Amino acid sequence: MKHATDETDLFEKDLSELIAAAFGHGVVVEGAWQVTVPVSGTPTWTVTIKREDPTGETGYTPEFLE
Repeated sequence: MKHATDETDLFEKDLSELIAAAFGHGVVVEGAWQVTVPVSGTPTWTVTIKREDPTGETGYTPEFLE
């Protein structure tokens, strides 16, 4: 039997892969999404995805041509 943390880790991995694939295909993933599960008695979920661009120094310095 798997532990809850294993299931949570798997969920986070699957969600990360789904978001990365969608973003890579040009889908705008940022926003609030309502997820309805087609099983009687299950809750409806609202998932909010917020984009956070990497911060810090990247070492990249653009050079503009005149």
